[in-house]
Amino acid sequence: MRDADSLILLADLCEHAYSEQLFDREELFGIFRAARPRASFDSGRDSDAARTGFLSLWEAGATLDAAMRIAPPGCMYRSGHDGTGPDPSRFFCEAITAAPECRRVRVVADTEALARVAAFLRAHIPMEGRG
Repeated sequence: MRDADSLILLADLCEHAYSEQLFDREELFGIFRAARPRASFDSGRDSDAARTGFLSLWEAGATLDAAMRIAPPGCMYRSGHDGTGPDPSRFFCEAITAAPECRRVRVVADTEALARVAAFLRAHIPMEGRG
């Protein structure tokens, strides 16, 4: 089960960061593990491989590709410059989760990768007990 408070805290962190390169390996591990808990994989080996792929992509500068590794299954998204917001130099990401919950989240951040990560983290938040 995912921890809603951790997902919210990490999404907030991404939305307020000014560069995705500020995250250290421990923070990246926390982001990955919050979105993709070990129990969501068929085996520990699959979990380790997915985590290693996420970290390797992020650290190599392929942050947009890394962000896609934490998208919820069946999630659709769109992202780009936030031309409608108060600061058009910022980026948005709108994610729509698959059924049965089928909800929409929209976030704005300083980089497209941070916007995607924040949106995907928010899309993973369990709905039970949330209004």
